[in-house]
Amino acid sequence: MSDEIKIKEAQKVFETLCAALNKRGWRFQRDDSQFTVRYGVNGDDLPMEFVFNVDAERGVLLLFSVLSMNIKKEKAVEMAVAVSIINNVIVDGCFDFDIKNGRMHFRMTNSYIESIIGEELIEYMIDCSCSTVDEFNEKLMGLSSGLITLEQFVQSIGK
Repeated sequence: MSDEIKIKEAQKVFETLCAALNKRGWRFQRDDSQFTVRYGVNGDDLPMEFVFNVDAERGVLLLFSVLSMNIKKEKAVEMAVAVSIINNVIVDGCFDFDIKNGRMHFRMTNSYIESIIGEELIEYMIDCSCSTVDEFNEKLMGLSSGLITLEQFVQSIGK
């Protein structure tokens, strides 16, 4: 597929993404040159920030939410175990934890190669990612700060 066709496909997906956010009446920042959208959502306990990116080269719609927590090195192994446990029970997407620098984010992707992306898929990605991040961000924050133990974290999953 030529670069020109890839860019046109990415533009279509990007416009669908922006239309879905507009339909919700949400305020967001859009960067047309990078096919990127940023928005924030208030969860039940903590605010959440999300970034959508349409990757024209790979034909993929990416959604990220960076979890803003300082994970101390002594908590790194517990956090890695916690992320593994969460990823085993969530419906879609995954949490990624970089044990070297302590950064954590939620990630969801969908390929649009030879596909037509509708607003319904965007809505699904938004709703699923918001509910997933909201469900686990406070528990992860509690574990990373030492407010709960790994055992308490494990017991809280699925409740």
